[in-house]
Amino acid sequence: MTMGDRVAVLSAGKPQQGAPPREIYERPQNTFVAGFVGTPPMNLVDVQIADGVATTGSLQVALPAGVAQRDAITVGFRPEHVVATRPSELGAEIQASVRAREPLGPATLLHLVAGDTTLRARAPGFSGPDIDADVTLFVAAEHLCFFDADTGVRWAE
Repeated sequence: MTMGDRVAVLSAGKPQQGAPPREIYERPQNTFVAGFVGTPPMNLVDVQIADGVATTGSLQVALPAGVAQRDAITVGFRPEHVVATRPSELGAEIQASVRAREPLGPATLLHLVAGDTTLRARAPGFSGPDIDADVTLFVAAEHLCFFDADTGVRWAE
């Protein structure tokens, strides 16, 4: 990501996305790019849709109109966008349990379980809930990416 002003991501020799590094990081073209770029990678959660709301286990996601008409999608969000304070424009609400804490100095990586789904969140410094704590976390709507469950291709916003 730091080697140029444009980056090409390949999978098995086939181009997946070519763009400035920030665009690849924030708006990956597909689930391969989302899972490949970033440390830790983007959280990718397969969800079922009913009445315009996507759910799986302990995760609920408010959906844009075009996405809400599908039966199933994959929702993506970066660990640093998972927060403890409800944002004004809520995208996702997560009921989870903390399984592990990984202090990294400037941040602590939290390993979470939400139903049958494993997620990662990043807390500042050495802060964050204790292991085995039950937490409610949030992701703002602007930080969600929506991917087709069958093809893995992201919907343009």
